[in-house]
Amino acid sequence: SADPQALAPRIERLLGDKDVRPALTLAERLVEAEPRNATARALLGRAYLANGRYLSARTAFNDALTLGNRDPRTIVSL
Repeated sequence: SADPQALAPRIERLLGDKDVRPALTLAERLVEAEPRNATARALLGRAYLANGRYLSARTAFNDALTLGNRDPRTIVSL
């Protein structure tokens, strides 16, 4: 589904199932569709982290914080 609202739950499910490559692909699509969405940026950070892409994860988490995400999980992940 290309609907941004449908992508977030799918990404969460994939990350929970440790299916990290497709989670990253969908997270990148979500951020592409909603670049100013702080929650999407945090989800992208989690997907990068799960894929071992630590510098990209740091950038995504910093972007999420800049956009207003104050979720403790985002802060701790950073």
